[in-house]
Amino acid sequence: MDRFWTAVVAWCDEQGVALESGASLRAVEHPRLRSIMWPSCRSLADGRQVSVADVLAYELAVGVPMPGFGHRPTA
Repeated sequence: MDRFWTAVVAWCDEQGVALESGASLRAVEHPRLRSIMWPSCRSLADGRQVSVADVLAYELAVGVPMPGFGHRPTA
């Protein structure tokens, strides 16, 4: 799973996709809301975050689904 998220970040950087700041995610204080939001994003060491929206764009562009959860379009 970590390799998949790393590939998404690399693809976003290569394609010029601007990843959002992780500040908004870190600012969520409500525990239940945080438990919903945290699994859908990954915080990066440089302060950015990659989200499921970025994952979907990656999947559609390169055809590699997220292991166990990926978008598999039907023809």
